[in-house]
Amino acid sequence: MKNRDYIKLFSNCIVVKGAKRSTICDIHRNKYKLIPNSLGEIIVELKHESIDEVLKKYSKGDQTTIKEYLKYLVENEFAFFCDKDELALFPDIKDEWDYPGEISNAIIDIDKDSNHDFKSIFNDLEDLGCNHLLIRSFCAKKNILLGRTSI
Repeated sequence: MKNRDYIKLFSNCIVVKGAKRSTICDIHRNKYKLIPNSLGEIIVELKHESIDEVLKKYSKGDQTTIKEYLKYLVENEFAFFCDKDELALFPDIKDEWDYPGEISNAIIDIDKDSNHDFKSIFNDLEDLGCNHLLIRSFCAKKNILLGRTSI
């Protein structure tokens, strides 16, 4: 029988650290859960260390909390237990992204005091390979004429 002394996050589950708490994003199921930053930090430690190695670093009280965290990850299908040899069988999804332009999207904010040169902006965005543009209006006025042009 193999020892299940490691835990592995499913490759479709990505931890995003925030200022006050973190998020586990399951990109295949299109769901997420807010988690404490401490759990996010534990997940990082567990990428290359066994559960026992990580637990040894913490007090008894913290060990209990960590074990609850691990149970939470498995019950919510964010992670699974495995042995050291199996870790390499489940590679992480590469987070590299190749785009043929300098930028992929842009946001232009306008308000009552804006005086943008949209023709120049659109030409610059086109030169940069920008295919997506969001124009946000913070004006109460309904009739704002931007001119007709395309990227």
